[in-house]
Amino acid sequence: ARLHIAPFVATLAMMSVARGLVYVVADFVVQGVSGSPVTFMDDGYSFLGQGHIGAVPVQLILFLLAFLGLFFFLNHTRTGRMVYAVGGNREIARLAGICPERILLLSYTICGAMAGLSGLILVGRLSSASTVAAKGYELDFITAVALGGTGMSGGSGGVAGTFLGVAFLAVLNN
Repeated sequence: ARLHIAPFVATLAMMSVARGLVYVVADFVVQGVSGSPVTFMDDGYSFLGQGHIGAVPVQLILFLLAFLGLFFFLNHTRTGRMVYAVGGNREIARLAGICPERILLLSYTICGAMAGLSGLILVGRLSSASTVAAKGYELDFITAVALGGTGMSGGSGGVAGTFLGVAFLAVLNN
């Protein structure tokens, strides 16, 4: 945010850096093969990835909670409106008294938390952790967001449109 790098470029660059660090840090050896996935059985992870509350999958409940929370945050809070303002035009937002770096840092933090939750769910679903488990998903995410009407430069779109984009892609994949 302080370097004034375009958020889309910063996100993709950070993804590449994080993926590279994962390869370096997680250069583990399983059964003599470097980079093999670590398989395990853990009730907590299994509940996140495969559990049900009644007949409803836990993944669906977490998705709906995240959706409703972000929808409320973006549409019904002052800070949420600031996110749109900074995305629309950083300089005008700054002139209006908004600290763009602070809002971008908050946005990156929320996105990181959602990515972390998604990773925990994926690990629970697969009962393994692998350095290549979600490789290529970023294109699906970008497509869903773009189909939902969110501009890649920011300032437009929303969670409801992204929900529709995700639903559309899910139907196509199914």
